[in-house]
Amino acid sequence: MTDYWKCFTIGNILFSMAGALVLWGMWRYKGMDVRAFVPVADFLERIELSWEWRYLIELALFVILGAILGIALTQPTSQAQAVTAGFGWTGFFTVPRKRQMSAARKAN
Repeated sequence: MTDYWKCFTIGNILFSMAGALVLWGMWRYKGMDVRAFVPVADFLERIELSWEWRYLIELALFVILGAILGIALTQPTSQAQAVTAGFGWTGFFTVPRKRQMSAARKAN
Protein backbone atom coordinates (compact mmCIF):
# COMPACT_ATOMS: atom_id res chain seq x y z
CA MET A 1 0.00 0.00 0.00
CA THR A 2 2.83 2.41 0.72
CA ASP A 3 4.27 1.89 -2.79
CA TYR A 4 1.01 3.12 -4.31
CA TRP A 5 1.51 6.65 -2.96
CA LYS A 6 5.07 6.91 -4.27
CA CYS A 7 3.73 7.79 -7.72
CA PHE A 8 2.19 11.01 -6.32
CA THR A 9 5.37 13.04 -6.68
CA ILE A 10 5.42 16.77 -7.39
CA GLY A 11 6.81 16.06 -10.86
CA ASN A 12 4.11 13.52 -11.70
CA ILE A 13 1.38 15.80 -10.40
CA LEU A 14 2.62 18.80 -12.40
CA PHE A 15 3.15 16.82 -15.60
CA SER A 16 -0.23 15.12 -15.29
CA MET A 17 -1.85 18.53 -14.80
CA ALA A 18 0.01 19.77 -17.87
CA GLY A 19 -1.35 16.87 -19.92
CA ALA A 20 -4.91 17.61 -18.84
CA LEU A 21 -4.38 21.32 -19.51
CA VAL A 22 -3.05 20.68 -23.01
CA LEU A 23 -6.07 18.57 -23.93
CA TRP A 24 -8.41 21.17 -22.41
CA GLY A 25 -6.75 23.86 -24.52
CA MET A 26 -6.93 21.82 -27.70
CA TRP A 27 -10.63 21.14 -27.23
CA ARG A 28 -11.34 24.78 -26.35
CA TYR A 29 -9.44 25.92 -29.43
CA LYS A 30 -11.64 23.67 -31.56
CA GLY A 31 -14.75 25.27 -30.05
CA MET A 32 -15.66 22.34 -27.82
CA ASP A 33 -16.95 22.48 -24.27
CA VAL A 34 -15.27 19.96 -22.05
CA ARG A 35 -17.90 18.67 -19.66
CA ALA A 36 -16.23 16.23 -17.31
CA PHE A 37 -18.87 16.69 -14.67
CA VAL A 38 -22.11 17.78 -16.26
CA PRO A 39 -23.97 18.36 -12.95
CA VAL A 40 -21.18 20.64 -11.73
CA ALA A 41 -21.16 22.56 -15.00
CA ASP A 42 -24.95 22.89 -14.94
CA PHE A 43 -24.80 24.12 -11.33
CA LEU A 44 -22.20 26.74 -12.30
CA GLU A 45 -24.50 27.94 -15.08
CA ARG A 46 -27.44 28.36 -12.67
CA ILE A 47 -25.66 30.48 -10.08
CA GLU A 48 -24.99 34.14 -10.66
CA LEU A 49 -21.39 34.00 -11.89
CA SER A 50 -19.95 35.54 -14.99
CA TRP A 51 -18.88 33.16 -17.73
CA GLU A 52 -15.23 33.96 -16.94
CA TRP A 53 -15.58 32.65 -13.38
CA ARG A 54 -17.47 29.58 -14.55
CA TYR A 55 -14.73 28.92 -17.08
CA LEU A 56 -11.97 29.25 -14.47
CA ILE A 57 -13.74 27.05 -11.92
CA GLU A 58 -14.44 24.36 -14.50
CA LEU A 59 -10.84 24.54 -15.74
CA ALA A 60 -9.44 24.24 -12.20
CA LEU A 61 -11.66 21.24 -11.41
CA PHE A 62 -10.75 19.61 -14.70
CA VAL A 63 -7.00 20.00 -14.23
CA ILE A 64 -6.84 19.16 -10.51
CA LEU A 65 -9.10 16.13 -10.75
CA GLY A 66 -7.33 15.15 -13.96
CA ALA A 67 -4.00 15.00 -12.17
CA ILE A 68 -5.41 13.03 -9.24
CA LEU A 69 -7.41 10.54 -11.32
CA GLY A 70 -4.74 10.20 -13.99
CA ILE A 71 -2.07 9.33 -11.45
CA ALA A 72 -4.36 7.14 -9.36
CA LEU A 73 -5.48 5.07 -12.36
CA THR A 74 -2.15 4.70 -14.15
CA GLN A 75 0.49 5.01 -11.40
CA PRO A 76 3.10 6.64 -13.68
CA THR A 77 6.77 6.09 -12.94
CA SER A 78 8.08 8.88 -15.19
CA GLN A 79 7.02 12.35 -16.24
CA ALA A 80 6.26 11.15 -19.78
CA GLN A 81 3.82 8.62 -18.36
CA ALA A 82 2.32 11.34 -16.15
CA VAL A 83 1.62 13.57 -19.16
CA THR A 84 0.00 10.62 -20.89
CA ALA A 85 -2.07 9.99 -17.75
CA GLY A 86 -3.30 13.59 -17.94
CA PHE A 87 -4.32 13.04 -21.57
CA GLY A 88 -5.82 9.64 -20.91
CA TRP A 89 -8.18 10.44 -18.07
CA THR A 90 -9.60 13.39 -20.00
CA GLY A 91 -10.28 11.28 -23.06
CA PHE A 92 -11.88 8.55 -20.97
CA PHE A 93 -14.04 10.53 -18.53
CA THR A 94 -15.02 13.64 -20.47
CA VAL A 95 -17.54 14.38 -23.17
CA PRO A 96 -16.56 17.19 -25.53
CA ARG A 97 -19.51 18.93 -27.12
CA LYS A 98 -19.88 21.89 -29.43
CA ARG A 99 -20.12 25.14 -27.57
CA GLN A 100 -23.04 27.46 -28.16
CA MET A 101 -21.80 30.94 -27.44
CA SER A 102 -24.15 33.15 -25.48
CA ALA A 103 -25.18 36.56 -26.81
CA ALA A 104 -23.28 38.32 -23.99
CA ARG A 105 -20.10 36.46 -24.84
CA LYS A 106 -20.49 37.13 -28.57
CA ALA A 107 -20.70 40.84 -27.84
CA ASN A 108 -17.27 40.78 -26.16
